[in-house]
Amino acid sequence: MYRFKSVLAALAVAVTFGVTAPAHASYSYTIFDDGVAQTALVTPVGNNFVTSLSTTHFQITIASSFTTPNQLGTVLNTNLQGQLDVGVTGTHTIKIELNYNNYVLPVGTPLLANNAASATFTNSPSTNGQATFQAWGSTANSSSFETGTTAGQMSVGSPVGTATGLVLGPTPNSFLFTNTGSYSLSQTLSLKLDGGTTGPGTAAGQVQGTTTVTVPAPAGLVLALTGLPVLGGFGWLRRRNSAALAA
Repeated sequence: MYRFKSVLAALAVAVTFGVTAPAHASYSYTIFDDGVAQTALVTPVGNNFVTSLSTTHFQITIASSFTTPNQLGTVLNTNLQGQLDVGVTGTHTIKIELNYNNYVLPVGTPLLANNAASATFTNSPSTNGQATFQAWGSTANSSSFETGTTAGQMSVGSPVGTATGLVLGPTPNSFLFTNTGSYSLSQTLSLKLDGGTTGPGTAAGQVQGTTTVTVPAPAGLVLALTGLPVLGGFGWLRRRNSAALAA
């Protein structure tokens, strides 16, 4: 009976002061082939997803993402893979636009978003291929794609043949944005592949992008920490000179 009264009292306080449960965080994404949507707006539940599908020009497309909200640093990592279909010639682009909203970690403002991306190309018949990555941070916690503050697009071209671990640039790629309590991150990744003139269906690629959000250390604290060894050195030098004069 006492426990029941305690619950009622807590509910009364919540109603009186307008306390509400935190909003549910969630993914949303759409996949495009040459600018034409191949999926509706997909809203998977949880902090990760994997999906695979065939599109107009790509025999296989695999998209996956995971996020790890944390006070020390929130990470959003997304991967896009694609292989052109047999008989497809010329260049074609597979793209994913993605959003994750209602982040509440890390706590603090402003927030610093650091971005990094890499790509792999397989059996490229030319240098016409390209991988791109771009990230946005929304102070308004928008669930729309490509909304908020951004540092611009990162990209890398494909060499002829096969290449792995290509770093997208320019680097570093980072931006600051205000945190008012909750925010969202958006990412767009794309792969442009060349099927050549015969369309053997072997041209493939992969692009992976990561956004890491942290609370930057105060400039004064950084200066103080970096100055500690110098101050210690001057103290040692002062004591040494005093000892020399006394002798």
